[in-house]
Amino acid sequence: MKRYLKAVCIQGGPNTKSKEENLNRAIKLLDKASKERPDFVTFSELFNTPYFCVGRYKERFFDWAEPIPGPTTELLGKKAELYGCNIIAPLFEKGIVEGEYYNSAVVIGADGNLIEGALLDGRAVTCYRKNHIPFVPSIDLNEKPYFKPGPGFPVFRTDRADIGILICYDRLFLEGWRALALQGAQIVFLVSAVPGWWGPTGDKFTFPQRSMALQNQLFIVACNKGGREVVNEVETLFFGKSCVVDPFGEIITQAPENEGPSIISATLDLKAISKARKTLQIYLDRRPDIYCL
Repeated sequence: MKRYLKAVCIQGGPNTKSKEENLNRAIKLLDKASKERPDFVTFSELFNTPYFCVGRYKERFFDWAEPIPGPTTELLGKKAELYGCNIIAPLFEKGIVEGEYYNSAVVIGADGNLIEGALLDGRAVTCYRKNHIPFVPSIDLNEKPYFKPGPGFPVFRTDRADIGILICYDRLFLEGWRALALQGAQIVFLVSAVPGWWGPTGDKFTFPQRSMALQNQLFIVACNKGGREVVNEVETLFFGKSCVVDPFGEIITQAPENEGPSIISATLDLKAISKARKTLQIYLDRRPDIYCL
């Protein structure tokens, strides 16, 4: 594997009701990002639809769901092969079982094919499925009617690095980060659509990433939606502030606040992981014998 990797984050938003329009815009941003000669490109949560889990429940939103593999992964596969990069694409997934839907993210390899992930018990999965499904009455946000929770935290072994994925609300549960780290993830891609429910500052978006990068001594590429989006008769402001964080918890680069779309990139030195773990030997000093909660 290469020591130095280029990671690109495409901070999306705001999206329209047209999946085709959203996808075409995302592809143009991907074409632009390809000039960075990236090893990894990631989009933000539900990158080709609006964030529709606000306001009243609407059954028609299920029309936006698609299978994996499907038309979007096929198109992105061609782009991944063309540009020789891995792509993390978050989608509204229509499951194989009738009536099952997921908030998911796929990993497409540089050869254009989907990369399977491995769960802790060895099972193979075609994508990451969001594990923690939020209901936040204070801002009229409810994902539970739309998404079934995922089965765990798979690691995807790419040709450049071993990676994990978390989606939005997952970031607030420390167990997921540690599960990925213990399975060998070197980079965790956090894809999100975090609304501005905390007020005018997006610093609270970056706090968890800095803490988790430091505690788990790995890289985090956090790609958040930005801008004001109207769907379901509700206007939502998304923080933006996508960022890349190193294993010492330092922000390498960051996107604008409350704006989208935006592209940021950073070079990741994988040797920084071993350097961090030699500096502070967290994994040697862990006490898993007393953590059975």
